[in-house]
Amino acid sequence: MAKNDNLDSLLNSPVMADEDWEFLKSTMDKTEAAEIVRPRRATGMNEYIRHSCYGHSVTNIFRDSWTPDYAEIVRAVARKLKIKVYDHQGVANIEGRILQEIMEAAKTRFIKEKGEAEWRKVEREAEKKLKRLAKEGRIPQADILELKGLGPGGVMALIVAGRLSGIAVYLWANKIFFAISRALGLGIGVAVAGPVIGKVLSFLLGPAGWILTALWLVYEIGDTNWRKTISAVVAVALLRRRLQWKEENSSC
Repeated sequence: MAKNDNLDSLLNSPVMADEDWEFLKSTMDKTEAAEIVRPRRATGMNEYIRHSCYGHSVTNIFRDSWTPDYAEIVRAVARKLKIKVYDHQGVANIEGRILQEIMEAAKTRFIKEKGEAEWRKVEREAEKKLKRLAKEGRIPQADILELKGLGPGGVMALIVAGRLSGIAVYLWANKIFFAISRALGLGIGVAVAGPVIGKVLSFLLGPAGWILTALWLVYEIGDTNWRKTISAVVAVALLRRRLQWKEENSSC
């Protein structure tokens, strides 16, 4: 039984606010998002990720709202993205590797579509905003020190190397997805970053996307919807970093 696992505990976190729920819901199909309402929001989101995204039609009939365990889903996504997973790695660690891979994929796909020069503009825009947040004290001091004196592309290199904190990765990913969305004309979410992330991930994970090819989708055994599953895991991974930052600062 997976109740109180890494996903369920996150969804029931005392620092989960309405804007956090909107962030998760905005990466979903509108019809499915409309079903995530009080007082069963956590249960509904558990079922969406475990059943609608990752589940299989027949086996879902015999599953409760918290099955399968979220660790199984995260590990499956990592394998789908060709990420090496070790037995000792926890969920948050694997999520971090998935975020790295997704952002590297975003860079690769964007350069293929728009060229190196346009990508440098995206990075400059994102890095400028991240450094502004550093000046405002909204990221840890260790991150501020890492960011000092960085040249173009430096933040991406730090993230791939795993040298920035969770909140910095969350903020950077939001800025990158936001900038990509603007450059590709995919639409800009003004309330939360979710709509932007959802649109960019749809672009990356679509049948012609860089990460999932049409061939993978056609020959995938079972009925797991990998586009939805990967999008959900990315959103949860980013939210986990945001909530961790909120928890740490709420106790100050």
